[in-house]
Amino acid sequence: MNDKEFDKIINALKIKALGNIITITTEEYKEESGQKELKNRTIKKIQNDIDTQACIKLIDLELKRREIERENNPYDNLSDKELEQEKKRLFKELKRMIDNGEI
Repeated sequence: MNDKEFDKIINALKIKALGNIITITTEEYKEESGQKELKNRTIKKIQNDIDTQACIKLIDLELKRREIERENNPYDNLSDKELEQEKKRLFKELKRMIDNGEI
């Protein structure tokens, strides 16, 4: 599953979790002398309440994402001196990229 497919699933889960209103429109036409004329239109609205199971799944996914982010943060274990050195290195790299027209 690629990222776009996964994002579509997450968005659908959010819609289901937070509740939604579905509008269904049914139209009937009659045809007179080659032209279609609207005979009947029925609009049906269905309201879905908040889905607690979908909410629980979203919370689980968010907690897992945060846990992975915490594990992958390379700056958590650096000392203040090391952080200062990394900051200087990043500023130099940024200046170099600006000077070379990369940014």
